[in-house]
Amino acid sequence: MAPFLVDPASDIAKLHPEWLVKNAEGFKVHPLLDAFWPYRRHIFDIKQPEVQNYLFESIAKLIEQDGFELIKPDFLYAPYFDPSMCAKEAGFRLHEFLKELKRRHSTVHINGCGLPFVAAANVVDSLRIGPDTIAPYLENVPILGRIINNQKVRDVINIVPKRYDMGKYRNIDPDVMVCRKSLGISEKSLTGLAQVIKETNGNILLGDDLAKLSENRLQKYVYPLFLA
Repeated sequence: MAPFLVDPASDIAKLHPEWLVKNAEGFKVHPLLDAFWPYRRHIFDIKQPEVQNYLFESIAKLIEQDGFELIKPDFLYAPYFDPSMCAKEAGFRLHEFLKELKRRHSTVHINGCGLPFVAAANVVDSLRIGPDTIAPYLENVPILGRIINNQKVRDVINIVPKRYDMGKYRNIDPDVMVCRKSLGISEKSLTGLAQVIKETNGNILLGDDLAKLSENRLQKYVYPLFLA
C-alpha cells in the first residue's frame, strides 16, 4: 500500500482537498518521474489529525476485516516532499505515525519501504534496503523489457550486499525473488539474485505465480532459498 499518496480521481481527493499538501503551484504531485506518468498522485498532509485518523482507520479495515498479517507501507518518503516541513520534522512525523501504527497492530508484521533508516528505527519489523527487482509493467514489452529487467536485477545484486550490515539492527528486505521465463532474465542473473536474497538473511518474498513455474525453475531458484 501507499498510504500517503492520493489518486487525484479518488473520492477522498474530491471530498477532502484540504487534506492534500499544497505548494505555490497548487497540489503537490508525487515527486520526480511520477509527474510524467499517467498515475500522477497527490500527497496527504500528515500534519493534520484528520488525515492520520483516516489512514489508521483505513489500514485497520484491511487488518481486522480481511485478516492481513503482513502489510507493506510503501513510498513512505512522501512527507519529505511537503514544502511546509523541513526534513527533520518530516522524519519525526513519519516515525510517530509508524510508531502509532505498530502500537495499534502489534502482532502484524510491518515491512517499511521507501523511508530513511532513522525514521524506521524500532517502529517497523522489516526495512526495504534495495531497489525494485524488476519493472513488471515492461514484462511484455519486447527487447526493452528484457534489457531493463536484467539491469534492475544486476542493480540488486550490486547494491544489496553493500547494505547487509543493516541486518544487525533491523530485519531487512532485499525485495522479491522472481524467476519466470517471460521476464527474460539471464540464468546468471537469476542465480546471483537468489544468492543475494538468501545471504541477506532477511525477508524471502516471492514475486511469481508459483503454480505457473516449471519444476525446473522451482528446483533451481526457489526451493534453495528455504534450505539451510
